[in-house]
Amino acid sequence: LNDGLPQSLEEYIERQALSYFKIKVGGDVDADADRLAEIAAVLPAGELTVSLDGNEQYSDPAELVQLLDRLQSGSPATRRLYDAILYLEQPLDRRVALESSADAVRALSARKPMVIDESDETLKTFRHSVELGYRGVSSKACKGMTKALANLALCQQLSDRAGEPGRYFVTGEDLTNVAVVALNQDLTHLAALGITHAERNGHHYVRGLDYLPTTERDACMARHAGLYEQQHGLTALAIAQGRIRMGSLQVPGLGVGVEIDPQTTIPLAGWHPEDLEKDLG
Repeated sequence: LNDGLPQSLEEYIERQALSYFKIKVGGDVDADADRLAEIAAVLPAGELTVSLDGNEQYSDPAELVQLLDRLQSGSPATRRLYDAILYLEQPLDRRVALESSADAVRALSARKPMVIDESDETLKTFRHSVELGYRGVSSKACKGMTKALANLALCQQLSDRAGEPGRYFVTGEDLTNVAVVALNQDLTHLAALGITHAERNGHHYVRGLDYLPTTERDACMARHAGLYEQQHGLTALAIAQGRIRMGSLQVPGLGVGVEIDPQTTIPLAGWHPEDLEKDLG
């Protein structure tokens, strides 16, 4: 697009000094191994942290073992990627994720900690998953803060009981949240849980804050100057050394701190996706 923003993975790494990567896998061992090898070839030198997100794509734990074996026994680049994997997020279909044998789950978790996400349906689900061998649970704003705090307390209790701080843990992801309400509130949610790194991809799908009215863009810069910045003539999320500054989120409204003008929003009644370009002018 030549709009001044990075587009390729390599450009993002160079511009923002990224070192944490959440990588999706699709459930086909051969295709996933090939794609991960291509990604491994462009990951930055130095310290590296990776999480693999399966989004329920694998139905057989044995196939997931095959993928890990392929990475571990592959080229130096794929072995480096394998060594950098922090955890595996819900790689198993929810129909089998909590029905697989505990031996299979524990064997996987012994290599790379297993995390539940989509299967986390009730307040008791994570406790049950731990009995099977899972060690982590994802937190999202859509699951609610109360549930996240309950899971965090359980993680701390279980880790203390095991005599291993951090053995059980809560992960963070913001889905495709964009500023100002969704992103700010989700970041505040994560900070309250003490989570220091999270999936952050909403800014890849929009051009800065161009979708917001001028009043809200200006308010974001005035109230959250560390979180947002001016880039090539537009207001956008500020990312430096792979980090974002969240100090300004200590405000009422769960981190928003910006007045939203309902008169600038688009009524849903009678609106269709193809109207988006027209509505945004």
